[in-house]
Amino acid sequence: MFRELRTVLVAVVAFAIVVPLSSQEESCYVEAIAEIQALIDAEATLKELEETIVALAGSCRPASDGGELYSVSANAAVNLRGGPGTEYDVVGRTVAGQVFEVYSETQGSRYTWLELVYDGEPAYIAGSLTTRLPDHMLTENDDAIFLDTVSCAAFHSTRRDSRTTVQVVEYGDSVAEYDVVRMSDNATMRLLRSDYDAQTGGTYYRYGWQAAGLYTLAVTRGRRSDSIGFEIGGTKTHFIGVRCE
Repeated sequence: MFRELRTVLVAVVAFAIVVPLSSQEESCYVEAIAEIQALIDAEATLKELEETIVALAGSCRPASDGGELYSVSANAAVNLRGGPGTEYDVVGRTVAGQVFEVYSETQGSRYTWLELVYDGEPAYIAGSLTTRLPDHMLTENDDAIFLDTVSCAAFHSTRRDSRTTVQVVEYGDSVAEYDVVRMSDNATMRLLRSDYDAQTGGTYYRYGWQAAGLYTLAVTRGRRSDSIGFEIGGTKTHFIGVRCE
């Protein structure tokens, strides 16, 4: 009776694991089920079975089940591949502006390949052919947004002169890196100068003015990164205060 109960338990769990299979994962799950059956034949305890089932399910589960990392939009109509490289078959094609959730990154010899889901199956696109969408949007009404990379970021605008400029003001540990990118064409704002203000305790990064539109501030701190979207325009200086603690 106990042996039958374990067999039913494994069968139910195995069925739950197998239902979402893709063709690329089938062999992994076949081997996993065989290993589970071997444990049953060896009179394994329920605890041993449970631990093995959890471990095997995690090893075979696609990276997309772990949650998305961030979102990107395709810069043009480009190929999607069945694996992280041009040697893999084309499994689909994007349209310009199509948005995807990214589930993992693989560094290739020439490109960083992003894993996404296309027609319910894992697919890959070269990161250089995409634009990362901001993780957060800042407006003038936001007191602050808390990020994983730093403690918080706040946004405000002042009318200073006839040019549109962006200043990132960093407070606390000066260990983050910043890039300001225009979302419409992925153009990067040029850093004109950086200065430390002893009176305020902030480091000011001043970026060259650009046309009005939506921009992204990418914040990198060690291996962690985050991105903030904001809109600039008019004759204003836009300040984004970032606190690193």
